[in-house]
Amino acid sequence: MKGWQKIIGDIASWLLVIGGIGYALYGYTPGKTITTTTTTPQVKQVQQDQQTAAETVKNVEGIVSNAEATSSDTAGKNSTVKVITTQPVKQTSTVTQQPAGSTAPASAPVEEKKQDTVTVSVKTPDGYLIAPRSVEINNQTKAADVLKQVCQEAGIKLETTGSGATLYTKGIGGWREFDKGPYSGWSYRINGVKGDRSSGIKDVNPGDTLEWNYVVDYREDK
Repeated sequence: MKGWQKIIGDIASWLLVIGGIGYALYGYTPGKTITTTTTTPQVKQVQQDQQTAAETVKNVEGIVSNAEATSSDTAGKNSTVKVITTQPVKQTSTVTQQPAGSTAPASAPVEEKKQDTVTVSVKTPDGYLIAPRSVEINNQTKAADVLKQVCQEAGIKLETTGSGATLYTKGIGGWREFDKGPYSGWSYRINGVKGDRSSGIKDVNPGDTLEWNYVVDYREDK
């Protein structure tokens, strides 16, 4: 019996000890719920860091706000805007007008067509009736055609008979056949060579030299 009493007493003692410890730690009161918050040193350090960071952010925001205000005020009062004005460049152009209906470019040089010519002269014993001059020809021009053209241009009378192979020159500028004797009259040379046929069928070529001469004696005209 005493053994059980001792066991019960020991249990009661332990309960008292446990109750005392709980009261000491938590202020335990039967029927009351106690909520406690335990803050470890690490938690306290984190809280302090967070508070410091918040204060730093606040200070930075204040500095930025002041800087923006100062910048805005400075820009409004002290800023200088440099304006550069570019003058328009004066351009000049040259316009060449073309004749109406022309399709060739205005700047294209006009190519001059090279003309085929011969040199012709008419001479008497007293001197030249027509001094050497150039006459344009084509591939059908005959010696008689050249003489006719220069006489017309110089206003000199030309007298002929026949045509083609029978054409004969009787007089030029008042100098007529037989005026200076029975063997006098007109003859022609091409490049220094006496004509061997009627001037009405004698061809001429570009660059030739034609000489019409009044001779007193055609027998001496070699």
